[in-house]
Amino acid sequence: ASAGQTVTTSTYYTDLASGTFTVVPAPATQTITILPGQLHTPGVTTYGAAVTGVPFTQTAGAGLVAEVKAVDDYFNTVTSYTGSVSLTTNDSNDTHPSTPNVFTAGVASFTATPTTKGTTHNMIPSTGLTDTVSDNFSVDPGTASQVILFLPNDSALNEGAQSLAAARTTGAYNINAATNFNINAYIVDSYFNIVDDDTTQVTLGFFGDNYATDNGPSTVTDGYAQF
Repeated sequence: ASAGQTVTTSTYYTDLASGTFTVVPAPATQTITILPGQLHTPGVTTYGAAVTGVPFTQTAGAGLVAEVKAVDDYFNTVTSYTGSVSLTTNDSNDTHPSTPNVFTAGVASFTATPTTKGTTHNMIPSTGLTDTVSDNFSVDPGTASQVILFLPNDSALNEGAQSLAAARTTGAYNINAATNFNINAYIVDSYFNIVDDDTTQVTLGFFGDNYATDNGPSTVTDGYAQF
């Protein structure tokens, strides 16, 4: 859809173009979500032609702006559409708007902050139209900033958590004296994502038992060390 279009002929005569005319969008039928690094091309017949480019890789804890557009069957932005839209994600730990937004000139913007590392993150719009989930994007861990320890009865690490209580659930663990047990140490960022490329050396310290021993210090491999 655009203004200033013309029609011409191609003959052996002098070809005179028509006057200009404007193609306006049809009614809105669907939504698309444009992520940083992507482009929107209107007037095409497929989603793959309308939304192009690879979304930029994000860093855990950094906000990104996603644009949801109300479009017709040919992916033209319907600037007259003023309905409401909500946005969710498949990152259970992230921060995203909890209240709907309203389309302005057919576009609604949302800022979301993913916190869990991974390669299959996406944005999920919700309107009264046919909604298309965004393309997947990746989230890398931030800079290594802390070490978290796990005893045998603790929960699995919840990467992307925004607090220690959410990252690890501790369980009571009783062990007989002079019995070996494993302790897992993870090098993580501020959102408890394992930083795979860290090779720090970790040394354990026991508090409350002056005679406890371990096999440390241990060098981290892929962000992980076991004692």
